[in-house]
Amino acid sequence: LFRGSSETRKQLVAISDFQSKMFDLAEMPDQLELHLVQLRPEEMINISVDSVFIGNSSPTQLELMAYLSSSEEVENTPVSIWNADTLIAKTAARFSDQGKAEVNFSLPSDIKIDGLIEIADQGLHYDNELYFNINEKDKIKAMVIGEDEDDFLKRIFTEEEFVLKSFQVNNLNYSEIDNQNLIVINQLTSVPVSLQNALRSFTEQGGSLVVIPATDADINSYNRLISPYYSTSFTEFSTNEQQITSISFDHPLYKNVFEKSVSNFQYPSVSSYYKLRTNAAVVLRMQNGDPFLIGNQGIYIFTTSIDLQNSNFRNSPLIVPTFYNMGAQSLQLPSLYHPLSSNTKIDIPISLPNDVIAKVTQENYEFIPLQQSYPNKTTLNFEEHPSRDGIFDIVLGDSLISRISFNYPRDESILSYADPGQDQYASFSDSIVELLDRIENNKRVNELWPWFVILALLFALIEVMVQKLIK
Repeated sequence: LFRGSSETRKQLVAISDFQSKMFDLAEMPDQLELHLVQLRPEEMINISVDSVFIGNSSPTQLELMAYLSSSEEVENTPVSIWNADTLIAKTAARFSDQGKAEVNFSLPSDIKIDGLIEIADQGLHYDNELYFNINEKDKIKAMVIGEDEDDFLKRIFTEEEFVLKSFQVNNLNYSEIDNQNLIVINQLTSVPVSLQNALRSFTEQGGSLVVIPATDADINSYNRLISPYYSTSFTEFSTNEQQITSISFDHPLYKNVFEKSVSNFQYPSVSSYYKLRTNAAVVLRMQNGDPFLIGNQGIYIFTTSIDLQNSNFRNSPLIVPTFYNMGAQSLQLPSLYHPLSSNTKIDIPISLPNDVIAKVTQENYEFIPLQQSYPNKTTLNFEEHPSRDGIFDIVLGDSLISRISFNYPRDESILSYADPGQDQYASFSDSIVELLDRIENNKRVNELWPWFVILALLFALIEVMVQKLIK
């Protein structure tokens, strides 16, 4: 930002409210003279719409819930919900002593919404609106290939969200594999070479895979299947009964599942399992430290059969979030909304033809996101765009494919200010005029000092000449 010689005196004036999330002033270059001016609002009250999510819903009604917060004590504030330009509901948010409020809206379950939650507030304006959209939900395609019953998967992968197909190996239609989002190998005794090759190609093209071995599995065929994934291989079979006692709560598979770590959990158990070598992250671990479930990013491998004769995992509360999230994450459909600058990635269930690209538009604003096409989907990456909030259309040619909403992060909605006057790396002022006057006065002093030196030398010379004349 600064040009000129390194000897040039450089000064930077930073004018801000200096919230607590401000950058670290200690990281400023040493040769830079930093001046801080803190400007605070006359009123500290700010009400924000923090988040929106779908609560408990029925086949006919959808419950939409919004959380609000206030920096100061307020009784209530009006909250409106819009579908495009149509006001569909209005209510009042009543705040608790902690400055939190929750409002609920009941909507028809089959409605598609280009939504906006809006409040009227004189504080910060960017957090008075929160955009969201409810699209017609695309169904995720899942396939189960196995010799064991899969009723437990049918209860998890319901018809409202998934298209589930089941095959045994001897009647498998290989041509359908590439069209799936998720494939579950359900306790096959042996994995044929033809299936190994098809699954490897499937995962290379972005498909998700879950492997559940049989108790009497052909380890060699399984190792040929799983070795490309995290250098994984089964080593030996153990018949030591173990409890599953360790949950990786921060693993992406369990994102938004647990509000906090659980210690009084009723842990499931296994009667036998395969030990393994792997570089993969462990999702669930047994009491002796051996993994029960490993994997990440669409590839998951169990170390044991989960039939009822070998494990009670099917009866555990863990089974639903585990398998449901494996399925849901195999196709990253747009959420209600996404924060800007969050490196958002979503999938659209369309394979783009050659030389065709998806665009994202909003009125007179248009951009092309980074995108990668697979046989069964296209992944869009919003790392660099958009730069403003709102609801955007995802279009292919003249066809509307889907919509996606973005909102400004709420990081600065909490009005918590730092005290820059205590910073040792900068001078501080609460007035721009005062600071500029001080800089100008310092500049004048700096301009006069050469004259002081010249006059001092001149007076010294005169003194020497006077002393010589007197002598």
